[in-house]
Amino acid sequence: MRTVQTFILRLLVDSDHPDAVRGALQAANEAGEPLPFRDASALLLLLKRLAAEQALAKPAASDNS
Repeated sequence: MRTVQTFILRLLVDSDHPDAVRGALQAANEAGEPLPFRDASALLLLLKRLAAEQALAKPAASDNS
């Protein structure tokens, strides 16, 4: 089953290094702190981790309904 997951992505752009990818990522439906990343590969790992966590949490939440 497919689901739609929404994330808040904050990119920090350094005018001296405009190609650098840095910032913070947060699942939109969670109240926790944003998770920082220092490069594109770290961002991709965070996206995969948060997506997997949300996918695992959804069946458990629907079982309680």
